[in-house]
Amino acid sequence: MAWRGQLSRNLKELRFLLCQSSPSSSSTRSFIENNYKDLKTLNPKLPILIRECRGIEPQLWARYGPVPALQVTVHCIIAMHLCIIIFSYVITNFLVLDSNDLNFDFCTDMGVEKGIRLEGLSEAQISKALEDLAKVGVH
Repeated sequence: MAWRGQLSRNLKELRFLLCQSSPSSSSTRSFIENNYKDLKTLNPKLPILIRECRGIEPQLWARYGPVPALQVTVHCIIAMHLCIIIFSYVITNFLVLDSNDLNFDFCTDMGVEKGIRLEGLSEAQISKALEDLAKVGVH
């Protein structure tokens, strides 16, 4: 599992969202308990955040660096239109997800974020999802 030591090469931040007590988050809790120390030891400068919230479905988010093409200066009027377009995109793509949608992509001024729903995944599947996020990078 050499990829574990390469997480910080492509990722700027790794974030786990989970419920402290729900059965749907049990594999995610186990994964964190069994792997956090190793991941942090191999990637000491990579922020690995664990966010707990009662009732939330388990998710894994990876933040990559900024996309240079998105770093443009716009005038106020264009910025307002851009905000409306982005808001429409967020409403369309994030509030209308059904249970079959497992992956999310999200762009911010801090970079590109990719998320994966972890509900129903085993520890091995969570590990594979993390490996895939580390390999993907930003295309």
